[in-house]
Amino acid sequence: MRGNIASAALILGVATAVFVTASSETGNAPADKQAVTVSTSPEAQPSKSEAPKAVKPSLTSSPSANLGLKVTRIESVAYSKSVTSTKDYAKGKLKKKFPKSWSKQYNCLNPLWKHESSWNYRAKNPYSGAYGIPQSLPASKMKAAGSDWRTNPRTQVRWGLEFYIYKRYKTPCTAWSHFKNHGWY
Repeated sequence: MRGNIASAALILGVATAVFVTASSETGNAPADKQAVTVSTSPEAQPSKSEAPKAVKPSLTSSPSANLGLKVTRIESVAYSKSVTSTKDYAKGKLKKKFPKSWSKQYNCLNPLWKHESSWNYRAKNPYSGAYGIPQSLPASKMKAAGSDWRTNPRTQVRWGLEFYIYKRYKTPCTAWSHFKNHGWY
């Protein structure tokens, strides 16, 4: 988890540096009068004993008293790749789509994806090449939901619900029923 947070912080730092450089080259902000720092709040680094807390990204600027530099702080958002966190994310998506029957829909989605991948975002069928939580075939179809489809369980859940189940079956319960009758969905 710490490696993921460190990677995110590095990416944010590089993106910020590119932005500041581009701004200075276009004349929008002189680079010699700005300094950029990236910080991660303590909430973004959960301890091993507690679940991670989501931290909303914020962009703040403050003048530096020492050098007259403008300091920009960017806080990263942490989330867990655990099965519990992924299931909670799926529940949230279902609550938005089916406010009155989300629980019923989740009770269909859970056994479907438990059977397909055990909610493992790295699950791969060695025979067909189907990949991820929803077992996308071909796996690369999930890039429609995000470029991080190989490593982000939330991207896979989003693709599985919005780009596959909702479009093909309308509801997880219809998909689950099809799976029980045909052995696939």
